[in-house]
Amino acid sequence: FTLERKEEQWKIRNICLSDTGGSHEELLHIYNNIPGAVFRCRFDEFFSVIEANDGLFEFLGYTRQEFAAMGNRMSSVIYPDDLEIMAGKLREQLKYGIHNENRLICKDGSVKWISIKAQLITEKSGEQYFYCVFVDITEEKQNQERSRELFEKEMAYFAELSSSEKNFRGRMNV
Repeated sequence: FTLERKEEQWKIRNICLSDTGGSHEELLHIYNNIPGAVFRCRFDEFFSVIEANDGLFEFLGYTRQEFAAMGNRMSSVIYPDDLEIMAGKLREQLKYGIHNENRLICKDGSVKWISIKAQLITEKSGEQYFYCVFVDITEEKQNQERSRELFEKEMAYFAELSSSEKNFRGRMNV
């Protein structure tokens, strides 16, 4: 960050605070207590994080310093298969607002699913940023996977029964 850039950001924050009548501490408290992660990143090949609330680092398991040492890059934690198609998906959704589900690799090696919404903002300088919010949907995805596996087992069992010489008649709730 340049000194001019930091001053510009503080002016914007102060304008927002004076418009809402809140204090900087109140705004930071709200920002850091939003469930999930709120962050701003560049629309570059690395999705470089510029600012983030505590929720991002808590979710990933990294401290701010550890994440900074990794280059502040979301590309460092996005699951490789998801990263390959990410830029294309985002470009397709730019007109309508971005909503995506993808996986992130946490510090402990676990893979978690997120549902992310983002808005692309283009600054006067031409730089583009995403303002992003995501929530953890890992449990939902695990439940979907269990349901899919159960369905496949039931279908295999049904196929096995129907392929025998015996006739089978009944109802199945799919």
